[in-house]
Amino acid sequence: MMNFLNKSAIIVLISICSNGYSQLFAPHAGFSDTTNYTISGINDSLYFFTSNTDSTYLLADTNLYNNCSIEWYEYVPASGYQLLSFTGTKLVVEADTIGKSYQLLIRNATDTLIQRCWVFKNNFRISITPKNNEQQLSTSSYVGCDLIEPIWVLIDSSDISYVNPVTHEELTCKLKYKLSWKKEFDVEEGKIVAGKIPITGQLKSKITDPYWKDMWYTAIVTDASQQERRDSVYVRSIRPHADFTVNHIKLDDKTYYPDKDSAYYYYYSEEYRGEEINSAPAKFFIENKSENAHSYLWNFDEVDGNKDTITLETNADSIIYEYIRWGTFTPKLTARHSVEWALLTCEDVMEAEEEIEILQPMLSVRNAISVPSGDNNVFRFVDESIIDFEISIFNRNGMKVHHFKGNIRDWDGWDGKYNNGDNYVPTGVYYYIVKNYTVIQPNDEEAERSSTWQSSSESSSNDSGTSTGSTTTDTKSVGTNTQFRGFFHVFNNE
Repeated sequence: MMNFLNKSAIIVLISICSNGYSQLFAPHAGFSDTTNYTISGINDSLYFFTSNTDSTYLLADTNLYNNCSIEWYEYVPASGYQLLSFTGTKLVVEADTIGKSYQLLIRNATDTLIQRCWVFKNNFRISITPKNNEQQLSTSSYVGCDLIEPIWVLIDSSDISYVNPVTHEELTCKLKYKLSWKKEFDVEEGKIVAGKIPITGQLKSKITDPYWKDMWYTAIVTDASQQERRDSVYVRSIRPHADFTVNHIKLDDKTYYPDKDSAYYYYYSEEYRGEEINSAPAKFFIENKSENAHSYLWNFDEVDGNKDTITLETNADSIIYEYIRWGTFTPKLTARHSVEWALLTCEDVMEAEEEIEILQPMLSVRNAISVPSGDNNVFRFVDESIIDFEISIFNRNGMKVHHFKGNIRDWDGWDGKYNNGDNYVPTGVYYYIVKNYTVIQPNDEEAERSSTWQSSSESSSNDSGTSTGSTTTDTKSVGTNTQFRGFFHVFNNE
């Protein structure tokens, strides 16, 4: 086979004729080359016309036409070149995959120029295989979750043939083809790699890292004459795409924490607690945004009482999960796509974009209240990862003025009244003792061995703006049951 070079569509052969030049060329040829033989040391021209070109003609051009005679010849097998009656400069020719050769002879009194060429009309078809009647890629190509192959592009073209006019030896050639692919979606996934070496008229391709949506792939084959053919195949995706978001459900959300009294919603509102706090037990709404998946495996990065990782396998789109321990968590999702016809189960894993931080146990309280009116008129701990506790409040004489035992989130706090009666206590310093509380355990053993928890009384101002009270801190190890105490101020402004 000849070593074709991508040359200009116009081959210019120049010979001096008196004081000018002459040339034989095909203006509308899509591609041109030279023969694999030589006559008198010269290669003849090969002109290729595309299948949709109607302007198949040769042109003889000379600026000394008046002084030169023009003769056209057509090659006849076994007979050689036969003279045509046409003597003009523009010869309309027939082009086919079987080459036809023409000869131009220009003569004047002193010079004779002979030029020859072969003309062809090139045509080809392509088809993608294997695919079914619905244009879907056949299941045999799905060899793995990360690789789809082989995808063959078959090129159906006739051999282009011509002969050596002197020896009558038959010669054949094929144009080179270039394969490229176009995807329906402009995404990084689903890259298709085309083979570079033709194998018996086939070009092999493969898809790596398949996309998680079904997609049309279009093969584009271009020959040396820039003639283009296309064929498409529908590739069904077998890979899932894991995606989810995590949102904390605030404790004052009436949808998920219904049937609470007004005090509960106030004390657990952002207005009272300040910025949003994640304290156990804490609920999270996990919205599943995955695509092309049949089932899901959730890993909440939390351990149960046996220190086993808590997981959940479900087909549900979204879930609500309640973390019962404190610590830092990164939930994970494994999305699965089962492909029975390919005997494959493909997975995609995603971790939460941001860690969930649930604060270690701590009780925080302001160290002054103003009753019955004022911006801060209730003594109330803001809990972080505390469940049950027992509190008693005493005046300076040791008289108990308030008592509560139970879930801290059900405690309305103390409004300054004697034992929940109708009368308010006088201005003064009051003492509290907290005991028998239940502390949320940490998520990992290392944290359990090293963690401590604390309660703090925060300085606050009375209605006149004067800072009062003090701050006390009592720290205890997780798991013990010692009590702790503190004091605060009550301002009675009745």
